[in-house]
Amino acid sequence: MITTAFAISSLPLQLLESESFLNLLYYVRQTIGPMPTRHAVRDHQHTLVADMTSAILTKLRGPSSHVSLSLDSWTNVRHDKVVNIVPMCNGVAYYWDSIVNSMNNNTASWQFPRVKESFLSIISKGVSVVAMVADNEAVNGALYRLMKDEFPFLVRVPCAAHTIQLCVKKIIDLPEVRTVVVTMNEIINAFAVSKNQRLQLKNMQATVDAGNIKLMVRPCDTRWSSTLRAAERVLLLKRYIDIIIPQSSSFWDHLQMLIKFLLQYQISTDILQADISSLYDVYLQFVALQKHAASIAANDFIYPLKESVASILTDNWTNHVNQSAVISCAVLALDDHYKSIFNVDDIDNAKGWFFDFGTNYLRYYSLSVAVDSASIKNILVNQYLSFLGRTGIFKDILQIKQEIQDGNDNSHGSSSIDSGSKKYRHWDAKLLWSYYADTAPELSCCAIAMLSISASEAAVERTFSVQKLVHSYSRNRLLDRSVKNEMFIRFNSRALSQDRVNLTHGSWVEIDDDYNYESLMEAFIPLSNSDVTESGNSAESSGGQEVDDASEEKYQQPLSPLDQFIADYIKSHPKLGRRSKWTADRENELQGLAIERGIRHTVADLQRMISEVVDPNANAA
Repeated sequence: MITTAFAISSLPLQLLESESFLNLLYYVRQTIGPMPTRHAVRDHQHTLVADMTSAILTKLRGPSSHVSLSLDSWTNVRHDKVVNIVPMCNGVAYYWDSIVNSMNNNTASWQFPRVKESFLSIISKGVSVVAMVADNEAVNGALYRLMKDEFPFLVRVPCAAHTIQLCVKKIIDLPEVRTVVVTMNEIINAFAVSKNQRLQLKNMQATVDAGNIKLMVRPCDTRWSSTLRAAERVLLLKRYIDIIIPQSSSFWDHLQMLIKFLLQYQISTDILQADISSLYDVYLQFVALQKHAASIAANDFIYPLKESVASILTDNWTNHVNQSAVISCAVLALDDHYKSIFNVDDIDNAKGWFFDFGTNYLRYYSLSVAVDSASIKNILVNQYLSFLGRTGIFKDILQIKQEIQDGNDNSHGSSSIDSGSKKYRHWDAKLLWSYYADTAPELSCCAIAMLSISASEAAVERTFSVQKLVHSYSRNRLLDRSVKNEMFIRFNSRALSQDRVNLTHGSWVEIDDDYNYESLMEAFIPLSNSDVTESGNSAESSGGQEVDDASEEKYQQPLSPLDQFIADYIKSHPKLGRRSKWTADRENELQGLAIERGIRHTVADLQRMISEVVDPNANAA
């Protein structure tokens, strides 16, 4: 019955591994009575959503919970513009609302009253919202300016992961890099339009490892980091591509250098689009990218572009990063290097910006003993100056920081991870500021709020992926309310089940500056002829004994890898003769064996050389 039901309803078999589905089956086993109707289930969705909303609000209203509201828009199956709103708190993303625009242009003025209503639906429940996180589109900037009038404390955070993607796009568009990328795309397109070449690529891989056949990867226009994935795949298939569509050695060298260069951008993007990423991560990753650009070697083909790459990073930092907020986070995280990275004017501007933010934030949410703005700001400034001078209650702050980082605190510590070839230590500066919740409540609250702000709206992008499954082409008549209910249940079931104890919201600080690129690229470098060794043909392989001319068995010069391959091939095919037919299967076999041994000759050349050995008169014939 299960098999028939799944086939008729086109249900995926992985449902039988879903915990929620299995719970349903077990419950139905023990239940006597009719199954509920679809109308009853739809009505019950509202009840379940209400229960989950209460659970989410409990998470968002914690004593140290400060929420970033991420939003972005996409086009649904009915070609309506939909704005999804996602609260981010303590490294966990929750789905909250979808605003559907079916009839109007999706302008900031149209979005404003609806987004404002959605924000108020959270704030009115006792949740402290700090920031609005969105990508760099002009409509989001205009929307923020309208929202700022209603919520003066609101921090504007352009998506940092999107900003790095813009940097990658501009770097790829530089002439020298564009030449390599265009050649790579031509290779990918050549296989895309030619079935024969695709079959050749598959068959050659099958002779080496039939269970591990790789196909070309197309770069995506909207995700420029996908160029790295495409380049890695092309380099992985180099040995096969060079037989089917031979390329110059300079192209392969430049492609390998490009992959090495783009890896740091991929690492930074992965860190910044994580739900636990903070504005301090934005500062750390842009510094890492600047260091990466400055370290380009003189023999790298990107070396002439060194200044252009640094300029691209600086321009995007200036135009698409809330610099004052990021600098404030660096200061509050007790970073030792921000003074050498930013100029005095930028640091002073960030200080003034932080005082304005803190005053508005504390007053809006009534988080200070003072009531009027002037008094609140005076308290905040005094606490901040004491913090900068490491005086008063802050005289031991560096010692407390060291204890947290060393893991000496019984309840909190630091941990480390490996990302690519770099090592990072997790440093959560909010833990430090929690020590001052009683002695400096205003500054502590503002510091934790700033360090809680999410760095990107990648979580909203994930809601789009889920919503495409919920509101698919086959379910395009779903009511907007039904879509929202299903989204709420599906997305938030996992969010509510996440273990908060093991989730910390801090920053990954690099602790190992060595960039061991060779270990990363080991899998992508094919064998060359010099890498192939023939056992038994050298003194080393025979135990290290040297054989001189006086030996009874004269030392014979070992065959070259090509000659040895031909000899081995003929030996393993005793019936091979001049009249043997070179079928497609035999050609593929020959090609695969040659690739395994690092032989770079074409099939036609190999056939000719084999025929000359099998029948010396073949050429004459």
